[in-house]
Amino acid sequence: MMAHSQPSNDWRTRFWRRIAWLLFAVLALLSLILVLYLGSHSRLYLDDFCHLTTGAEYGPWGNVLFWRNIVNGSFSWYFLHGLAAPLDVLTPSTCVVIIIAAWLVGLVWLIDAGRRLVGLPKPPLAQTFVLAAALVALSINGLLTPQSIYWFSASARHTLPIAVVLIAVAAGCEFALRIRKWGRLPVAIAVFALVSFFNAGMAETVAVLQLALLAALFLLVFTVVPAPSRQRCYAFLISGCAASSAALLLMLSAPGVARRLGMFEAWADLPTRSPSELSLAFLEHLQTFFVNTELNAAFMTMFALSLILHLGREDRRQVQAPPSQKPFQLAAPPLVFCMLVQLALLPLVWTQQSDNPYIVGRFSPSYMFIVAANIVLLLIVAAVLVARNHINTRLRRQPGRWAAIPALTLAVVFLFFCLAHFRGVDWRAKVFVYASVYTLLLGLLWQLHSQLPASIRVRLFATAVMIMLTLGGPVLALVGVNEFIFGTLRYYSMPFVPFVFAIAGFLCGIALASGIKRANETAPADRSTRAILAGSAIVAIAVWLGMIQRNVNTIPIFQNFSQAWDKRHNQVLTHREHGMLLEELPRLEAENPNALGYFGGGVNDYWQSSCASDDITALLEERYRA
Repeated sequence: MMAHSQPSNDWRTRFWRRIAWLLFAVLALLSLILVLYLGSHSRLYLDDFCHLTTGAEYGPWGNVLFWRNIVNGSFSWYFLHGLAAPLDVLTPSTCVVIIIAAWLVGLVWLIDAGRRLVGLPKPPLAQTFVLAAALVALSINGLLTPQSIYWFSASARHTLPIAVVLIAVAAGCEFALRIRKWGRLPVAIAVFALVSFFNAGMAETVAVLQLALLAALFLLVFTVVPAPSRQRCYAFLISGCAASSAALLLMLSAPGVARRLGMFEAWADLPTRSPSELSLAFLEHLQTFFVNTELNAAFMTMFALSLILHLGREDRRQVQAPPSQKPFQLAAPPLVFCMLVQLALLPLVWTQQSDNPYIVGRFSPSYMFIVAANIVLLLIVAAVLVARNHINTRLRRQPGRWAAIPALTLAVVFLFFCLAHFRGVDWRAKVFVYASVYTLLLGLLWQLHSQLPASIRVRLFATAVMIMLTLGGPVLALVGVNEFIFGTLRYYSMPFVPFVFAIAGFLCGIALASGIKRANETAPADRSTRAILAGSAIVAIAVWLGMIQRNVNTIPIFQNFSQAWDKRHNQVLTHREHGMLLEELPRLEAENPNALGYFGGGVNDYWQSSCASDDITALLEERYRA
């Protein structure tokens, strides 16, 4: 048996790793600072006026009762409007600060408590904070609409609950670790249930999301949590599911729900969609998520960071290779899987000639790159399949050459991702690119873990299934609820989707790094490992710089909007002092719904057209008139 040191012991590797993490810390913090700055220019809009006005008039509890009888039963949301009413015009910008701070605290706490609960080694606190900041920044960058963070009525209702549920789960992990006597457990369970109940009361979709998440965590706890703490975790999850269900029932039973449905008599004339139509709409939404550039940027950037963290981690231990471990060998099933996916993409790629969606059917030389890439991937996979036995013979003679396989595969993955991320392509090209990226990653993971004993492979497969259920289950549940029950999908109500993509990328990086490290135990390959680390750093930094540039370019739009909004608001107050009517005020010229993610409208038209209740209209007239 030959002992060898991990390549990260080299001082140059340690130096560049520290430089990379310092750069990542600067980029993550700069991204969040830009979001905070843009958030300082957010203003009241649409529903904000009605809900904050009634909150100021009736107080938190009165606001809940008022809206429960008129519109819906989202009791926590209206209670929060009552609490925020004294902030008035500062409410949106304050909410952005609270969301980012709570999200960071929840993630850092959950990583630390979850790590101790499972029994993993402690990472440096600075590294944990950088990872948490990166997750938050990439999740915000991947939001399907800026409304989810800059519009108070959407951010407080759908984005803030993500931070709250993270804090609640982190507290549950902490309680499960610290509380050893069952007699002290009921108080902690009651606190967890109360927080879960309040958080679920933000919206019906939040309750469904939280219920699906807590239910999926049962599977994760069963897989990774040691037996002594498992029963206590189950107790917290049961109480959280019960509280979420109770909140959902309470909201659905509100008198305002039936009253609101009665207001829209036109709904009765809408044609009822068949199950097949709903299923197609459901798949269409999932396909929309799949080809979204920013969502995939969240996945790929966290994937690259995870590789850098776990593959470049300093390990001074001397590792001895087990004498029974076989050298790396190519398995056929992953290669067949990659080929089948490329064959399935043939009709999609070859029936299109241009990557410009406005030029359908016209030849485009640039789109031929997509066609050529499909051909090249097919030929490479086919060639490797044919020469697999020869390659395996060479790998047995020279085991160190195995590392070229993950290095080259990741080079193609990063190249394909950049192809779609840094230039506009047709949705067909995006489907091909991202399907190839995820197929190659899955095939690579399959290859690396095919060397493991069958018992370990079964456990890893079960863990992967649990993770997919934990992450993907809530996404499918909420998309299904929106599509099948409400008949529409409001993207501002789905801010958790980019968060799921980012976490999935991080977990994929951990899995790939662990496979590479295990293979390195028998045949270390320093150059390939360094190449993977360098490629990961380049991709992560490039995506991050693009994200920062996009936010910087948005600053003038937000500044113009806030200045015009403040000017009009001052005009409102001036006209109110002189007893003039609101209708005489000029409209807000700087409104740009496409840039800001808002629906349009504002103070001028909202209270006139969108407030169905005479009580609300009277309150708004009192606020904006003499």
